[in-house]
Amino acid sequence: MTAIEAESNIPPTGEVVLAAWQRLRVYNLFVIVLAQFVMHLLTFIFFVGLVGSSIVVVISFVEDLNELLGE
Repeated sequence: MTAIEAESNIPPTGEVVLAAWQRLRVYNLFVIVLAQFVMHLLTFIFFVGLVGSSIVVVISFVEDLNELLGE
């Protein structure tokens, strides 16, 4: 927007609006890509934690069963 348009309250031209939409679209694309990456990363971390917890449960079960039945 030029100084004349700002002072006279003339609505922005089509080029200015198009440039603003293009910047907004690029920003939104970056945010979407970043959000998708973070979601996939958190999903991976969740499943790694789930597998780790499952291993701990199995080991605890085996030790408790061994203690219950005696050696």
